[in-house]
Amino acid sequence: MKQNKHSTMNFTNQDAMQHIIQLQNIACELGHYGIIRVHGEDAKKFLQGQLTCDMDKVTDQKASLGGFCNVQGRLHGIFFTLKYGDQYLLLIPKEGLEHLLNKLKMYAVFFKVELVNASLDFQIWGHTQKGANSNFAEDMSLEVTTANGVTEVHLNSLFNASFMIAEK
Repeated sequence: MKQNKHSTMNFTNQDAMQHIIQLQNIACELGHYGIIRVHGEDAKKFLQGQLTCDMDKVTDQKASLGGFCNVQGRLHGIFFTLKYGDQYLLLIPKEGLEHLLNKLKMYAVFFKVELVNASLDFQIWGHTQKGANSNFAEDMSLEVTTANGVTEVHLNSLFNASFMIAEK
């Protein structure tokens, strides 16, 4: 790591690669994230028309990073999109959740779909795993596994990170 005269640390990818072997399994609560639950007969069709991600690639085994833009191209939110049973979850920082929810609801009235802030219904955790290798997917799809009531989305990251979601 490099330090400048103001004692600010700059952690580069090269530094990370040198220290990744030393990392232990780490988990932390992601209380600053929330969830928008999208469900209803037209949920997939609605999301396909509104989001930047290809909803045909969001399956029980694959999630995707996505965004929502207005017609002028202004980005209103970036989030993870995953299929959760017969519904979809959008994992987004809480500071942008209500704004995105309100923008999406403007278009939801034309579909058989319901959007709700489901943040209080779930626990969200982040996790890194020592010694595991991460494979980067070219299409930005993210592997999803479910076991014992916990859905884990494996991020394409240097630290083999994932986030875990469980209903309360």
